[in-house]
Amino acid sequence: MSSRLQKSLLLLPLLFLFLSSSLHAVDPVKSLSPHYRHWIEEDVPYIIQTEERKEFLALKSDAERDAFIQAFWDARNSDPGSDINEYKEEHYRRLAYANQNFGNVKAQDGWRTDQGHIYIVLGPPEQRANYMAPRNLRPMIIWFYQSKTPALPTHFYIVFYKRSTGEDFTLYSPYQDGPSRLVTGLEGKNDQKNNVDIIKKSLGDEVARTTLSLIPTEPVDLNDYTPSLQSDVLLSTIKGLPDNPLTTEMLNQRRAREKVTTSVFLGTNSATPQTAIFRDATGRMTANTLLSYDRPEQAVIGTLPDKRLGYSLTLQTTVLTSDGKDAIYQQNDKLTGVLDATQASDLRTKRFGAETRIPLAPGQYQLVFTLTNDLTHFAVRQRVQVKVPDPAQTAWTISNVLVFSSQPPVHDAETRFPFSVAGLRFGPRGVQQGSLHTGEPLHLLFQLWSKPAPSSSFEGHKIKVHYVLGSVQSGESHIRKMRKSTPPTSMLLAHCSPGIPFLPKASPPEITVS
Repeated sequence: MSSRLQKSLLLLPLLFLFLSSSLHAVDPVKSLSPHYRHWIEEDVPYIIQTEERKEFLALKSDAERDAFIQAFWDARNSDPGSDINEYKEEHYRRLAYANQNFGNVKAQDGWRTDQGHIYIVLGPPEQRANYMAPRNLRPMIIWFYQSKTPALPTHFYIVFYKRSTGEDFTLYSPYQDGPSRLVTGLEGKNDQKNNVDIIKKSLGDEVARTTLSLIPTEPVDLNDYTPSLQSDVLLSTIKGLPDNPLTTEMLNQRRAREKVTTSVFLGTNSATPQTAIFRDATGRMTANTLLSYDRPEQAVIGTLPDKRLGYSLTLQTTVLTSDGKDAIYQQNDKLTGVLDATQASDLRTKRFGAETRIPLAPGQYQLVFTLTNDLTHFAVRQRVQVKVPDPAQTAWTISNVLVFSSQPPVHDAETRFPFSVAGLRFGPRGVQQGSLHTGEPLHLLFQLWSKPAPSSSFEGHKIKVHYVLGSVQSGESHIRKMRKSTPPTSMLLAHCSPGIPFLPKASPPEITVS
């Protein structure tokens, strides 16, 4: 027997063993009982994270799976102290609606369709437009959304179309599909410009524009068709929302919170939130907030678990929709410090303030701040309305005015801390107003925002800002007008030493560009 034949015979058992093990490999989903298989495959496929799915499929007992499912919904509950998990109830309402209105009602497979997917993830659209029999076009449906998460643009469209009569509506991509997929017949001849003209003639400019970009703020030229990837990035982000970094951060913070509500709201010492909106170097809008007790709170300083002297507080910030009904994002900041006896004695006579920063897309929100003293479990809560402007939509916009301390700003190149602008961290004393001692200099910070424009358009021009400062002394009126002339920029700093306690007005009354 040749050596080559011997080697072949030796390999055969190994090959057989390998094939046998492959044939007997079990799909972890198929090994689940119908109840858990239905949960992982039909109930939560669009909202479960990749790592969560792997963890669930690796569980060995039904008791572990039940505990996992309970923890899964708890981590998404915006109100852990409530007996009702509104997130869970809303999710199953959307799932039922999708199965009833899309796909095959008898098969209850509407969740599998593109429309069902979008509805389950984003909920009902703000507006809908149905074009079931447009001239020279395939049936189309357009949904308009106002985003409830900073991960998506503030406003956007979702377009569905029918490829053929017997098919469900398919998600439309301006880049991958293009207007030619929407036009029937040979009139367009795969020329995208011709197809855009056909859509304009049949359904108007607004629908034609939507077929080129799902984002209303993206510039579009109907006379010169050029595909953009921005809409595809939007669609990809929607599909990947469960694994989006913002979603992961929110879930991690919620999983880390205490399972039992330990805050007691006494109302004996309230707190005042002051919020300033600034734009960072990347163009992202952030809400910077100072939440300070109205008077000194001696109980802030106490004995830490390790028996040392110090403080331990938690600032929870919840971002809600403008009507306060839906939670968008939640952030927990831990504030701790160790003090010696001298520092503790001094700080007990001063008001305590906590700071935080939240990235927010342009729009209107409600912010709920809960500041809890972890040593006493006493807490204060405040709710404020915040409007984040969109600088790209206005010729000129001015931010809130920040009154900052006389301490020099410190470098914060990575913009990690609240009230950091242009790589500098400013110690806040107040937003829009602040109290000063006589003769103390007034330090102000604000930003001017404008629509994007070529730098050449600013050359040779200056911005003139007029300040109006007034005294709050009873029975007197001290008004000083000042003018600052500076080249156009996204940020202006003003340092004044008026010599009397001044309050800056809500905004400079006049901004001129010359």
